Amino acid sequence: MNSRTYNWGFVAAGAMAHAMARDLALLPNARIHSVYSRTAESALDFARSFSGCKTYSSLEALVSDGEVDIVYISSPNHLHLPHARAALETGKPVLCEKPFTLNAAQLSELIEIARVKQLFLMEAMWIRWLPIVVKMRQLLTEQIIGDLRLLKAGFHAQLPMNPEGRIYNLAMGGGSLLDLGIYPISFASLVFSQQPEEMASIAHLGTTGIDEHFGAVFHYSKIRMALLSAGVDGAFRDDISVHGSAGSIRMEKPWKLGRLTIEPRDGDSETVTLAMEGGGYSYQAAEVMRCLDAGLLESPIMPLDESLQIMQTLDRLRRQWGLIFPGE
Repeated sequence: MNSRTYNWGFVAAGAMAHAMARDLALLPNARIHSVYSRTAESALDFARSFSGCKTYSSLEALVSDGEVDIVYISSPNHLHLPHARAALETGKPVLCEKPFTLNAAQLSELIEIARVKQLFLMEAMWIRWLPIVVKMRQLLTEQIIGDLRLLKAGFHAQLPMNPEGRIYNLAMGGGSLLDLGIYPISFASLVFSQQPEEMASIAHLGTTGIDEHFGAVFHYSKIRMALLSAGVDGAFRDDISVHGSAGSIRMEKPWKLGRLTIEPRDGDSETVTLAMEGGGYSYQAAEVMRCLDAGLLESPIMPLDESLQIMQTLDRLRRQWGLIFPGE
């Protein structure tokens, strides 16, 4: 158990903020303290959903509130840098939704501020703490499928075309890579504990300029590879499989079903199911508070250097596609 109760201030009040707040309410040492949104209506709607939550009409007011212990940011991608920077500069620990920023240069700026000011900073890559993913990592460490050879992972969804919405808006950091593709790419980093030495990829850039879907092959040291894809194209693929010299582990919809199947080269398959609490977001929140209690400035599960390396990989992919965000 953590030793104290932490007040959380929410920056943005969209669907992700609501999901996070519902799960935060499951933790006895977490309190939903306040919210800032660009529109007063969404902030009031959020506050009505969570008893005792204050609303602020400006970001500066929220991050300057001495009662706020942790700032959680789920604003659109292009606002992560200014919002996280404002929180850090006023001395607040930050949990920022993925993608951390639009590019590695922006993330380097945040990391430097956090380290100079000795403040906690973490990317909200929630899948890393899901019980079934923790179990998979344990099995890989135990080499239950032998030496790693191949990872296959994809995350596709059917998202309605809306040129003004954040997904299809290049100026807001939209596209399948930063919103969906970051999951399999971060998972590959988790599995192989490094970034690819070589990569080949192709993407379809839609009428608004964003990558609507992409496929990539990552090559690591020795003979290890990852086949990754993501898209807003409605392919409805949401699965992960890891293959080794002695078998494989498969997870279908791991962030929903909480189930994996171990398929050894010799022997019978075994299925493991681990239920997750709520929507699965409470685990990353608990990690933030655990780290703060322990005096840690970053999480060993999602360290800042790895987040930066992943962002550099995303930059490399976009360079292959000629995809540039406004202002870069």
